[in-house]
Amino acid sequence: MVPVLLVFTLLSAITVDVHTKLLFPHPERSTSTDHNLAHTQQGTHSRHLGPAVSEAGVTFRVWAPHASSADVEPQSSTQWQKTSMQKDTSGYWTATIASAKPGDSYVYMFDGHLRRLDPVGQGINDQKNASVVHNPAFDWGNSADFQPPPVNKAIVYELHVYSFSAEGTLDGASKKLPYLASLGINVVELMPIFEAQPRDSGWPHGWGYDANLQYAVQNNFGGYMALKRFVKAANAVGIAVWLDVVWNHLVGDNYLEDFDGFSGGYNGIYFFTDPNNANTDWGPRPNYGDKDVLKYLLNWFTTFTNDYHISGYRWDSTICIRKGTRTCWNHGTPTITSGWNFMRSANNLLHGSGEQITEVETILEERKDPHGLLEVIEEIKITREQFQSKGVLTVAEDLQNDFSITKPTSQGGAGFDGQWCSTFYYNLWDQLTLGDNSN
Repeated sequence: MVPVLLVFTLLSAITVDVHTKLLFPHPERSTSTDHNLAHTQQGTHSRHLGPAVSEAGVTFRVWAPHASSADVEPQSSTQWQKTSMQKDTSGYWTATIASAKPGDSYVYMFDGHLRRLDPVGQGINDQKNASVVHNPAFDWGNSADFQPPPVNKAIVYELHVYSFSAEGTLDGASKKLPYLASLGINVVELMPIFEAQPRDSGWPHGWGYDANLQYAVQNNFGGYMALKRFVKAANAVGIAVWLDVVWNHLVGDNYLEDFDGFSGGYNGIYFFTDPNNANTDWGPRPNYGDKDVLKYLLNWFTTFTNDYHISGYRWDSTICIRKGTRTCWNHGTPTITSGWNFMRSANNLLHGSGEQITEVETILEERKDPHGLLEVIEEIKITREQFQSKGVLTVAEDLQNDFSITKPTSQGGAGFDGQWCSTFYYNLWDQLTLGDNSN
């Protein structure tokens, strides 16, 4: 099987306004295999999302503000039973189960009949009908000392896991990493590896852009532990790993749809409920303006940066995060302010930058914080300190040749380190495919 994949270099022509302060100083990453220490790095603060493993057992926490009751039910273990959860004033339900452990499968049950998987579950069973408590312990070895290349030296290989090796898995791909390193590749960008396609689809080998359950690595690729093994193996041969992330939509019939029984006329608590922004051409759009959805989105980046040692993120179709209506590319399509602010918040978080956070905080205070976003700002301020020495890179597939995408947030831009430029690609393609290459 011969993969046909894209190799490209992030040149200065594509990456605009890159600052030396963002170029990979020595990263401080955990090497610990201790469950407690590993858990402290999972979320933005102690009020985690999803299952958290500790000496006390497993604490489950899920957001379902419209549910009147919630239980967590085991699906594989006989060591514990269905347990009622307690709701706080913010709509989060929590239960600690002393006998639960990594590897246990579970579901949430709302109002006695709404069976739901965990939106932040990193593990999923093969039947795709239950989440699995992930094991936070992993021996990273010397990967903790890995220094990724600076942006102007990055040679990026875009890799589709299923077609890259005979096994079609992350472990299979790991065997070919020395070959990529011998070519001069120093960054591998994994095309989407998370649960995708509609819930009932048995087709596991697409490109992965039909986003569904964004925290759970596909079992077809080896699951979440295989991703950690892949990153460790890549770092060992001098290759950084980036993830291709899809936050412009989730596929229709996704696991988060009408999550706690509330639809709002559209798709429920995780999505926009106004007709202008509710849907894209591919599926419903996350509600970037809701503080709890914003927590969910930002927590994704902290999880994979801290716990999986990911060095960068390629954002799919950012034009559909920052522009409304179903078809994002129409001329005159209105801006989604909250989508723009989501990208800026994530980049501030990942770059450890504080200037724009302070500015936003001041504006919110002046406006009496109508949407409760100051709580999210506080979490960003806490978490960004972890990333100031990591130098995580972010690249936008915006394809509009808009310099504001790569301007620093302190100058009103989105803060990406680079962006995909289709005119560069098509000009290069025209040159490479000329009938006469004598010149």
